[in-house]
Amino acid sequence: MKWIPIFTMCQTTQRKIYEQMRSQMGEEQMNDQSAARTVRLILPVSVTGSRLRLCFKNADLQTGEIQRIVIAKCTESGQIAEGTAQTVTFQGESYLTVEGQGRKTSDSLRINVKAGEYLAVSAYSESMNLSVNSIEAMMIQSEPGDLCDVTFQNVDPTPEFMRQRGLYMSPQFPMLSMIEIETEEAEPTVIGCLGDSITQQGYWFYPLLKRICREIPEKAVLLNAGIAGNRLCKDSPENYGTLFGCAGVKRIEEDIFEIPYINTIIFALGINDLMSGESEYDSKPSPSAEEFGRACRQVAERAGKANIHTVAYTLYPAFIDSDTEIGKKREALFHAYNDEIRRAGFDKVIELDPILKDPDGCQRYKEGMSQPDGLHLSDKGGAVLVETLCLEDLEH
Repeated sequence: MKWIPIFTMCQTTQRKIYEQMRSQMGEEQMNDQSAARTVRLILPVSVTGSRLRLCFKNADLQTGEIQRIVIAKCTESGQIAEGTAQTVTFQGESYLTVEGQGRKTSDSLRINVKAGEYLAVSAYSESMNLSVNSIEAMMIQSEPGDLCDVTFQNVDPTPEFMRQRGLYMSPQFPMLSMIEIETEEAEPTVIGCLGDSITQQGYWFYPLLKRICREIPEKAVLLNAGIAGNRLCKDSPENYGTLFGCAGVKRIEEDIFEIPYINTIIFALGINDLMSGESEYDSKPSPSAEEFGRACRQVAERAGKANIHTVAYTLYPAFIDSDTEIGKKREALFHAYNDEIRRAGFDKVIELDPILKDPDGCQRYKEGMSQPDGLHLSDKGGAVLVETLCLEDLEH
């Protein structure tokens, strides 16, 4: 018997953003928006097992608290299967507290789950936790209240002042970093996806996980190591705190190489290195092609020494206005970065332009493949990308 990870989620602190929102909204309105709600992860399971345990990490300096966590079998839409809900405990206690920068692992729960079945992991917290993340394609959030044991409809918690700016809030799961399953027979390829918000949001990750469950059950596990705003070469800008994580070339040690049994990496970083330079996000220039290439080679070489198979995506064909001076720089760097990815030494390179890029030659996605911002994949874009992948390329 051994414990295999079936889910991961990188934790960062939202303290800087929280403080900015509080200054704009005021304490009373902020407290109203953070009213206690239930958040639910809907997780397709790709390997069969008999016990589960949950791992939590608090990336903030302040103690995090969750009143109750429940795990149950469910449908793909999140409908709870009657009689399957179990409260997660920690040394027998259902109330979870994690000190700042601390970690905790739950007691194991006996729950027989087969490859292809779905689990609902629900958390109810009465206080605002600042160590959170969201794989929004796999998560829903309730109206205020503890609804961990029951089926509920997704509610958009975005405050009005954010809506007016075209922004939104996705469901945020506090402190959850890993779910492990105890299995006797499975020897799956464990695949870690190192990426940015396009990975983290789940619009290609979730369809790929469902495809694995459907087509090669028991043979592979897919783990999400995406952080919104993350860059390969540079840490999160100072004015955002650590919200966007340290440079991918650094965090890969904890978020990929320290994960048990991991033997394949999908590398999907670089678009933020390109797009963030000389912008509101970061006033400094984007990394040079040489700097970006060195970081790519460092990832490929580190993986090779660990006998880990590497699959790299070229850059997503995000919209670039080539009529502007900065746009011309970015378009030139786009091609240079892709050349560096191709020659970095990854075992397999997946070319995204033929799959996703507008064929008329403009630097943008095909129609319908992206969200309105021209950067992030839409449901359709994620589905098209996943259906073109050869699953054999991912197996070690």
